[in-house]
This record gives sequence, C-alpha cells and structure tokens, in this order.
Amino acid sequence: MSHGSTDEFGFNVAADPVHVHDLNATVLHLLGLDHERLTFKYQGRDFRLTDVHGKIVKPLSAQALAGAAAVPIFETLLTLILAKRVRPPTPNSQG
Repeated sequence: MSHGSTDEFGFNVAADPVHVHDLNATVLHLLGLDHERLTFKYQGRDFRLTDVHGKIVKPLSAQALAGAAAVPIFETLLTLILAKRVRPPTPNSQG
C-alpha cells in the first residue's frame, strides 16, 4: 500500500504529503478510536495525541480497509501496543 510520491531520490515529498498527526489520526480511526476524544493529562491540562492538527486521511483509510494485507499490519500494531501495557514477570527472590 502506498500513498503519495517522492522525488527521484526519495528525499522530498512530491505529491500528497501526510503529517505525522494526520497519520496518527488515521491509524486511531482504523482502530476504532476517536482521536479528538483520546487525551492524556499532563500538568493539569488534557492533551491530544494528535494535537490540534490531526485530520483523518480518507484515501489512506480507504486503501487500508479495502486491502486484505492491512489486517495483519493492524493486528501486529495492536499486539505491540498491548505488549507495552503488560509488565514482564519479575524473578522470584525466594527461589
């Protein structure tokens, strides 16, 4: 799956640039989360992961939903996210 294009060296964006906030918003949308309501509290203020700039990239989400290859990618992404939440077992100090 690809979106946009670069110059012949792959250094600069030639067409359809996507900001990291837009990519985050699109991935969260595909996972079923509302990126505008997903916040975390820092120093007494609620912050959004996508800041105030994130917008869902419709062509990218349509490609992901249409392609069967997208399913393992998002399953892997979800597995990695959930793996960060689980603590590794601690060694038993009595044994």
